[in-house]
Amino acid sequence: MDGATIHFELVGDTSTAVFDGKIAGDAIHGTWKEGDRLGNFELKRVPATHEAFHEENVTFISGNVHLAGTLLSPSQPSHAPAIVFVQGAGPETRNASRFLAEFLVKRGVAALIYDKRGTGGSSGDWQHSSFEDLADDVEAAVRFLKSRSDIDPNRIGLMGSSQGGWIAPMAAVKVPGLAFVIVKSAAPMTPEEQELGRVEKQMRTEGDSASDIAEALSLYRNAIAYARSGKGWGSLASQISADSKQKWSMFDADTPKDYWFFDQIRLSFSHDPISVMAQLKSPVLVIFGGEDEDAPPLQGSLNRLLEAMRSNGKDAKLEVFPSAGHDLRVEAGKGKAWDFPRFAPGYLNSLEDWVELHTHQIE
Repeated sequence: MDGATIHFELVGDTSTAVFDGKIAGDAIHGTWKEGDRLGNFELKRVPATHEAFHEENVTFISGNVHLAGTLLSPSQPSHAPAIVFVQGAGPETRNASRFLAEFLVKRGVAALIYDKRGTGGSSGDWQHSSFEDLADDVEAAVRFLKSRSDIDPNRIGLMGSSQGGWIAPMAAVKVPGLAFVIVKSAAPMTPEEQELGRVEKQMRTEGDSASDIAEALSLYRNAIAYARSGKGWGSLASQISADSKQKWSMFDADTPKDYWFFDQIRLSFSHDPISVMAQLKSPVLVIFGGEDEDAPPLQGSLNRLLEAMRSNGKDAKLEVFPSAGHDLRVEAGKGKAWDFPRFAPGYLNSLEDWVELHTHQIE
């Protein structure tokens, strides 16, 4: 095996980390890349330790879609509480939620992580699926957990990150009686507002000119209009071709008129997460990072969000970690040596406390 190469990728909702290495004895050495960041890594083989949990590969059905996942259970499961992790945007597999799943299962909470439809071992096609379709998948995951004798059907909750933070409350409205919902890094506005705000915010941060920002927003608005109406492809194609030469370009010059993202715009960009939050009756924890580059500032929608969170008399809590980004990690500041981002202090404790509060069993 010495000298054999290994390649693996960790797909998240905003980026993909790519690892390439070689096996040498009891170690793997290599390089990794995520966006414009590069680095070296080393993995060493160590003696196996007794796991504090069990793993089981599982499948369940949502309509005509077969979903594949992993159920992590406490080492001594006995009517355990459980959490379903809901994926972010893009082709996210079960692995993106594995760290948090292991974190909670070691604290006595079973965790179901699964491949988004059309990824990993799951059938279907996420590119042409609506938020309603994805919420149906979450509902199917809850049904699956409720069918198991080792899971307490009255102590099941959801956690959705980014796009999953829009979808989890939708599923919770359809499945009354969930123990809790956790919404992380889901902008309290429509995806259209979030995306236009994201583009403007990121371009300002990168120092783009006012005219470039205006042109980029014009392109995006025209793409949204085309996606909804199916009209005006000729003029949009010309604009895409011209703007593809810009450093801020968001579409390739040869983007086809049936590009899958146009279908995503049509299916999801009008979604109003605030109205869904107002219908929600389960206890809800909403978490944001104060340095989230993928969302416009919260101030404009904060009052409406808080009003919706408090509706129906539900237990609701909002937490903002000022120095954290979209993934709730804190990065080294300007002028400091780069290091791997780490979760904001207190973030994991907040998750643990919220889940414990709403799943503890009263004897």
